[in-house]
Amino acid sequence: MIRRAVRKTIPQFRPVFDSSDSKAVAKAVESGWGSEGPLTKQFEEKIAAIMGYKYGVATCNGTVALSLALMATDVHLGEEVVVPDLTFIATANAAKMIGAKPVFADIRKDDFCLDWKEAAYKKTRFTKALIPVHLNGRDAGVITSDNLVADAAQTLGSNVRKTPVAVMSFATPKIITTGYGGMALTDSSEMAGRVRRLQDHGRLDKADHHPSVGFNFRMTDIQAALGLSQLDKLQKRIDHKKMICAQYQEELEGLPLKVGTAEKGELLLNQDVFLEHRDMVAAMLSKMGVGTRPFYKPLHTQPAYKTDESFPVAESVSSMGLWLPSGPDLTEEEVSFVCEKIKESLR
Repeated sequence: MIRRAVRKTIPQFRPVFDSSDSKAVAKAVESGWGSEGPLTKQFEEKIAAIMGYKYGVATCNGTVALSLALMATDVHLGEEVVVPDLTFIATANAAKMIGAKPVFADIRKDDFCLDWKEAAYKKTRFTKALIPVHLNGRDAGVITSDNLVADAAQTLGSNVRKTPVAVMSFATPKIITTGYGGMALTDSSEMAGRVRRLQDHGRLDKADHHPSVGFNFRMTDIQAALGLSQLDKLQKRIDHKKMICAQYQEELEGLPLKVGTAEKGELLLNQDVFLEHRDMVAAMLSKMGVGTRPFYKPLHTQPAYKTDESFPVAESVSSMGLWLPSGPDLTEEEVSFVCEKIKESLR
């Protein structure tokens, strides 16, 4: 077996680009058509097919896609949207951006996704939608509801259950990236049409006829060209991530920490571990050249959304969760190096 050198500093995650990506972007630039066009349509169709939906509407980022999906679900000013307390802040911001009120609910202990019983408890006569988050590629599950908009930003390559509308992200920490970019997915032609009109100035069929208010939140063909090229590497990256997770689980077995696992069909975007004194261990790993990322802070503790409520599961998971290096260019030797440094830190 050929052994490869270990980098002096191993990032928790970084995007990887190759010459085929550069050529694809250059070709899109040379075409003279930089805005939304045929490449964007092709990218929409490919992502929708991979995720098992009929329609995809590409946007400039995932947060915007989530906001547009909520608007298309008829969420209006002042109405409430229930979101899990443990998620990236964009989930709440997407509701706030359209004038809705994000309401927090605790998460489940086993998979860190929205606790449906807690969500039901938080519903009021003002509740208009729920946003389950498939955190780190884990399946949040579904309940019977017409107003579910799933935050599926971290799920490309992971088998999660479908919802009436799901939203993707292609930002740089994802398995494939367009720099920034997002997409709303649905099986409803009516819903797809609503999102597309909102995404494109309320325009109807590309004519300068605007029956409703809309915005300019479109993806460009330059971004789509990069995304299509990155998709050529998707299966290889899926296989690589599965290998990384299996190696972490094997080499960290028996240590005083919990190694996160995936259920059948799920794909973890980042390998996570849970341990006491998380911040101390992360600081020591950083000094040893190992990049990590702590779990998101509970939304109710963020200054932007500070409340006096208590969400014990979210608080506990957030305080102990740590994402380990999980990039698409991580080698087996580097995984072993990370595991050795974790063992040293725990000693």
